[in-house]
Amino acid sequence: MFSRWISQTGARMISSIPAPSNISSKFAVAAGLTVGAGTFFASSMTTCEAQAPSPARCTASQFKDLLVNARWTDLHNLDLSHLATRLIVKTDEELQDMHARPTAHALNSKQVVFVTPAASWVKWGMTTASSSSKAVSGLEFVGWPNDGIDWAHKEGLSASIFVWEDPDLANGNKRTALWDFVFDVLLPECKASAATFRPLGGTSLQKAWWVVDDPEMNSMNAKFVRLSQTLRDEVAAVPFSATGMVDKSVGVREVLEASLEKNNDVALKVRQALKNMFYLDILFAGDGFTRNVQGDKLAQELIITTKRLSDLMDLETIDLGKV
Repeated sequence: MFSRWISQTGARMISSIPAPSNISSKFAVAAGLTVGAGTFFASSMTTCEAQAPSPARCTASQFKDLLVNARWTDLHNLDLSHLATRLIVKTDEELQDMHARPTAHALNSKQVVFVTPAASWVKWGMTTASSSSKAVSGLEFVGWPNDGIDWAHKEGLSASIFVWEDPDLANGNKRTALWDFVFDVLLPECKASAATFRPLGGTSLQKAWWVVDDPEMNSMNAKFVRLSQTLRDEVAAVPFSATGMVDKSVGVREVLEASLEKNNDVALKVRQALKNMFYLDILFAGDGFTRNVQGDKLAQELIITTKRLSDLMDLETIDLGKV
């Protein structure tokens, strides 16, 4: 009887202790009490974990200031999850016009655009930003091939990081640049807007494009999407390189024509069309990261619908100098 009373009373005493309000819900106590023949045991375990404060939200303006001053640790400790970036390569005059007339320019001339989460630039800063050319190391970091960098250098172009607050990133919609995303999301989305899309900045529609001038264009574009999806594994496995594989003339119509003839490498034709239509360049790996020519995994890579500069929230630009 006495041991039963001790057990009941002890349990009531333990349960009546108010839990502190400043510790996490992972609360438990392990204790044992033996009195004569009876044993009182109350079990739980306490870990008084202090709630770690959330990192402070970084604005696009703060990001620019910290990156320009190479304060990488400070950037690493901030919340950058809502900031997107795009490395833009233009003449100085074109960059000035983009700043002066943001309603007349978009992030690129395609339906979609590759962007880099702002947090990836911390890795760039800690590993490659000490390079003699920030522009060149930046282009390598976001997946530019060597011939593209050489072209930009010969043309005397400059590079700038555009950074803004992106609602898709803020809401957790990452749109990661995966092959499955290309086939299952990007192609159907872009097919739906093909007939009405017009690039900004005075750029004309390229020839290697969707079919937009044929009475059967809807069925032809839909057939291209289905064919690409069917061949997705073969397309992703194409050993794509600049040597003999890039064909700037291949669009939807050319892929469909090739599919009607025997002995054509239709998967290669699809891969060529994807490069021309969406800038899925020769270093595109389809695993959500950019690559350099050595195959090293570098920056995180997202694909979003291209946007007018005037629609980018709190847009800031960071000059990386001449390529």
